[in-house]
Amino acid sequence: MGYADQIAPLVEPLSLSLIVVSLAAGIAMLLLFRAVSRPAAIRSARRRVQARLLELRLFGDEPRVVWRAQLGLFHANLLYLRAMALPIFIVAIPATLAFPYMDALYGRAPLPVGSMTLLTLHYRGAPAEAARVVAPAGLTVESGGVRVPSEHEISWELRAEAPVDRPVRIEFGNAAVTKLVRVGSQGEFLAETATAGLLSWMLSPGERLASTSLVDSIHVEYRGRRYSVNGWRMPWEAWFVLLSMLSAMAGKFYWKVPF
Repeated sequence: MGYADQIAPLVEPLSLSLIVVSLAAGIAMLLLFRAVSRPAAIRSARRRVQARLLELRLFGDEPRVVWRAQLGLFHANLLYLRAMALPIFIVAIPATLAFPYMDALYGRAPLPVGSMTLLTLHYRGAPAEAARVVAPAGLTVESGGVRVPSEHEISWELRAEAPVDRPVRIEFGNAAVTKLVRVGSQGEFLAETATAGLLSWMLSPGERLASTSLVDSIHVEYRGRRYSVNGWRMPWEAWFVLLSMLSAMAGKFYWKVPF
């Protein structure tokens, strides 16, 4: 269990921006699905499945017919999955790329005053023996760096003693890197990880390390965030899926999209 998992998540009313983004995403994914799918093939495969299910119901007392219908149902399901596979895969690409950004925006909250968190440096090559943390006012380094050579990482415990919205500086040798830490302030876009590589930055967006051959990433753990409606507390992912599915189902009937 991480340090942030031991802190009670911040509970807020369901965000209007999350509602709008979720509903819009459902419609956008539906329209993208319609653009790249083959409606005729989907309808045909779906009718085959329905026909085989009806055959099983009508001739349930005839073993030979049931066996043939079961084989036909299996084949019809394969055809249906084949017709659905490509559009689902294409729709999943922008959803996957957007997930880290939405998680940084809706999934995390600044650390509460008085809490503890973990700052972790992932380095390259030989251990950064001289690495040390220079924390801004409001943050206290509670422990010396704990090294895990097999994982190429060093970790420090930080205590949040006052509101902070400034970077922590890690110095080693003649080089230094920084990672922004937020305590007490209301959440904005909270990046837990600052990375050096472009691909890593796309998967963990928000902060990019200055070019260095010594550091792969710096990670700080934030607290979680939950959204509440009439006592229902769920993470943003659950609300996003629920709302986007509702808008997609409404759009399905309006635009007559088969799936």
